[in-house]
Amino acid sequence: MKNKMKKVLAILMAVMTMVLIGCTGVMAKSQSIKNGTYKVTVNFWKADQNKASMSNPSLNKTAKLRVNNGKMTMTIYTHPMTYGKQSAALQEMKVYNGKGWTQARVVSRDKKGNPSAFSFPVYKKTTYIPIQVNPHVKQMGNTYLDARLKISWDTLKKA
Repeated sequence: MKNKMKKVLAILMAVMTMVLIGCTGVMAKSQSIKNGTYKVTVNFWKADQNKASMSNPSLNKTAKLRVNNGKMTMTIYTHPMTYGKQSAALQEMKVYNGKGWTQARVVSRDKKGNPSAFSFPVYKKTTYIPIQVNPHVKQMGNTYLDARLKISWDTLKKA
């Protein structure tokens, strides 16, 4: 009976250690950011894998972050991309806010009318923010696709 209990406790401790290691890799340092405007490196990441999303080439890698009284608002910049013979531009984006999905606001458009910048609140300083993107491509079903916005907080600099 003692040996079984030791094995169960060892397995439980191993699982807890893996969870803690995983959480520290996902969560950014929780230090606060002073009021101001910053630049930070971002990437579109797959929702379920730790690698760049197929849509990553459409994202300008430098985002703008505005901080006012502890509230963060990020603006990302996008441009059309071509995959095979299909060209598309991100048309809509939703951002997870900790409780549900918030529609990102289109703040600028290119000469063809495609969105070129999206703005949205950042609910906490975390490395990965769940997002949903929709490029309005018929072949993909004109639907939202799950992804993550990867924020490299170590690149944060005053703008």
